[in-house]
Amino acid sequence: MAASITKFDDAFEYKVIVDTSCSNTAVENVTAEPGYIYSISLDNAGSQSDSYFKFFDAADVTMGTTVADMVLKIKANSRYVFEIPKGLYFTYLSFACTANPNPADNTAVGGGVVVRISVGKTKYTAQNISQNIESGESSSPDLGAYE
Repeated sequence: MAASITKFDDAFEYKVIVDTSCSNTAVENVTAEPGYIYSISLDNAGSQSDSYFKFFDAADVTMGTTVADMVLKIKANSRYVFEIPKGLYFTYLSFACTANPNPADNTAVGGGVVVRISVGKTKYTAQNISQNIESGESSSPDLGAYE
């Protein structure tokens, strides 16, 4: 299945990308804009084999040639959530799932991995938001309180 994007209310600049069957075919530049990854949820509960989630900060990915910028192992019959409170910046958000850990591997996975990625366009900090609340300014994400 192709990845889908759910955007929150326009007051928030966050999206959740969901791919219900991540495979060795790369999903390329899914957000079409730069941003920050705040969490990655990986569900390999339906598979008897380990799988590997691969993140590419590249608009065009050629599986087997393009080297992944990050590889996360998902053990068989397991679920993981990786939280990144400060956010991981990306210019292009592309990803795939393979059966081997090599960053350039393109071996098909045994079963579909369910991937959920929470992303935002700006980097907010609790300290900046708290300062704006204390000063009486709006607490909405449109504070300009980003790094």
